[in-house]
Amino acid sequence: VVGGGLSGLCAALAAAREGLRVVLLQDRPVLGGNSSSEVRLWTLGATSHMGNNNRWAREGGIIDELAMENLYRNPEGNTLLWDALLLEKARAEPRLTLLLNTAVHAAAMD
Repeated sequence: VVGGGLSGLCAALAAAREGLRVVLLQDRPVLGGNSSSEVRLWTLGATSHMGNNNRWAREGGIIDELAMENLYRNPEGNTLLWDALLLEKARAEPRLTLLLNTAVHAAAMD
C-alpha cells in the first residue's frame, strides 16, 4: 500500500488482519496524512459539518476503532498522541511491514 494516510493505513490494517502480508510505504515520518500532527485536520467523515445536518452519523470499522481508542487514551486531542496511536496500531500487526520516510516513484507488476 502506497501512502500512510488514514485510507492507506486502514487498507493495510484490514489486509493484514485478513491474513495477507502487507507492506505500507509512507513518504513522511508519521502516519495519518492530513490527520497527522504535521497537518492537524480532524477526521470527520460522515459527521455533521458544513451545514450537513447528519448529527448522528459516524464512520464505522477501523476508523471507528482508531477514533474510539484515541478518545479513550487521548481525551485532550493531542495530535502527537494520535500519531503515536496510529504508529502503534501499524506495528502491532505481525503481517504488516511499515516503511516510513520511503517514497515510491514507480511500480512494476508482473
